[in-house]
Amino acid sequence: MCNKRVIIILSSKFTNFTHKQMVVNTILRRLKELTNGDELSYKNYLKKVNILSTNRDLEAEVEKGAKMLTVNIEKTPFYKMGAKDATFESAIVMIEKFKLSIDDIVKELNIKKDELLEYIKNKKEQK
Repeated sequence: MCNKRVIIILSSKFTNFTHKQMVVNTILRRLKELTNGDELSYKNYLKKVNILSTNRDLEAEVEKGAKMLTVNIEKTPFYKMGAKDATFESAIVMIEKFKLSIDDIVKELNIKKDELLEYIKNKKEQK
């Protein structure tokens, strides 16, 4: 059902639309919603939209819209916080279980010594 609607919308003439980008963004956003987080299905629909967009000279709008809806999870604040915490936790394991020096660990993991010491201090205070 979802596929048919996209084909109908993209097959219509876009000369009546003054905001092509807004229409394309709405289509892509709706596809994202209808696929319920299933990235494989979304990418499959995106390929079809990409092919259909060439018939209406909408390639640039589809590319821009797809980039707008793509999220690089590694650039999100929560991911960065989690990655940093995981690195600090690994450092603590290396210190406690393997008896490695803090200086060697910060050098190898490329982290700041004062941040690691602060993390360790806060962790001890939470216990």
